[in-house]
Amino acid sequence: MDMGMMSHGGPYYPIVDLGNGLYKAEVVFIMANMKDMGKGWILNTVVNKTDTLAFLLPVSEVKQVRTIPVGTKDDGRVFVSLLLDDEVKTGSKPIDFTLHKMEKEKFPELDGYTIEAKPFMPDMGHGSSGNEAATGKGNGRYSGTVNFSMKGPWIVKVNLLKNGEKVSQEELVFPVVVK
Repeated sequence: MDMGMMSHGGPYYPIVDLGNGLYKAEVVFIMANMKDMGKGWILNTVVNKTDTLAFLLPVSEVKQVRTIPVGTKDDGRVFVSLLLDDEVKTGSKPIDFTLHKMEKEKFPELDGYTIEAKPFMPDMGHGSSGNEAATGKGNGRYSGTVNFSMKGPWIVKVNLLKNGEKVSQEELVFPVVVK
């Protein structure tokens, strides 16, 4: 992110060669481009050992936040990304997250946590049963299970745990619409 007076990167995973000249990469944009503030997000790519390409990327503000920074006891500022659509169907389903630590301009993947994810329906004043905390799968990826028992607006309350102890400074809240 080129913001004029300063710049920073964001969490990403290495490029995967899919064959036939196709490549895949996963990137987390931790903020939207800001009007009248630098160039915005730039994707720098290495084509071969000597040639590079740079692309300006239009990154706009999202309706539902899916990446939230939180302070932790051990790892400082951590970016928690929920990999779940804004709208989902009722029932039990996998819930996935990525964790990245912020170290100056780099965002290394973060392992060693358990992510407690509790669905709650504010309008009805209840949660649901059958939820399983997201556990580490390696490379900063975590997977668990949540149950949305009925249609309507829900939130997923998230806490980071290490050795069974809460280490996130506050509870994170991700909104979800269940259809």
